[in-house]
Amino acid sequence: RQLILSNEIEDPDLMAEALSGKLGRKVELLVPKRGEKAELVDAVLEGEAMASGARHGDNVLPSLFGGAVLVSPSDPTRYRQLAVGCELHVALVVPRVQVLTRDARALLPGQVPLSGAVGNAAEFAFLLDALARGDAEAAGHAIMQDTLVEPLRARLVPCYDAVRQAALAAGAYGCALSGSGPTLFALCRNAQSAQHVAREMQAASRNAGIEAGAHAVRACSQGARTLSQTLD
Repeated sequence: RQLILSNEIEDPDLMAEALSGKLGRKVELLVPKRGEKAELVDAVLEGEAMASGARHGDNVLPSLFGGAVLVSPSDPTRYRQLAVGCELHVALVVPRVQVLTRDARALLPGQVPLSGAVGNAAEFAFLLDALARGDAEAAGHAIMQDTLVEPLRARLVPCYDAVRQAALAAGAYGCALSGSGPTLFALCRNAQSAQHVAREMQAASRNAGIEAGAHAVRACSQGARTLSQTLD
């Protein structure tokens, strides 16, 4: 039997021997090797490649590190963690609609108008500024200014317009697709507002004929971490 410890102890062999005698079977004490999260970047990128067919970091690196993370599209091992100046309270709705990343990408054109590219770049800069200043309301406005990608991907989520309108009517600062969807997220004033907005978004999806799950969460600044240890 293996017993996983969170920290090293003195005389682990002696402790294992004592436990083995008490339980009547061999006990092995293990302490997981701890390292820097940066050492896991290649592994999580390979996992993304297996799951979606592309070695990109816009999903897995924020999940690994937490908070806001900038990732290079040409070299996902080049990334930067950004400081966020406030807690982000988020309402999520997950419509039961299958959206494959490769299908969502296939909708995107190979070229875009210069004005659209300039506009999206400017709004992204405003989003980064809002996050750094801790202005959730300004961040909510910025996430709704995409004129190039989201309008195309929204076609894959039939309840998109209804859910977005419901979020804003319920007091959300802004609402947008999470990646290629189908999840939509809304930035909210506080935890109570996020719960209310999530319920309204879920109701809007159901009224549009699509069952959906709903969650009210706080954006995690720590990323992947061990919450508890289990016995084998």
